[in-house]
Amino acid sequence: MKHQNPKIIKAIEDCEVCICEQFGPKAAIYSENAGLKLVKDEGTIEEVLRKYIDHVNFMKNIKI
Repeated sequence: MKHQNPKIIKAIEDCEVCICEQFGPKAAIYSENAGLKLVKDEGTIEEVLRKYIDHVNFMKNIKI
């Protein structure tokens, strides 16, 4: 969807995280301005979700 960034960001604005196959630099800017975090990774959906969940759990256990 070329030049659809504002519409896409509006559609996912209530999400905390959006896992994407790919996104361009403009989409990254729009999402950052909307307070969204885009996660770009490769693999099957199950692999990507597992890696993200493992990362979130790891970050929860870090004591600063």
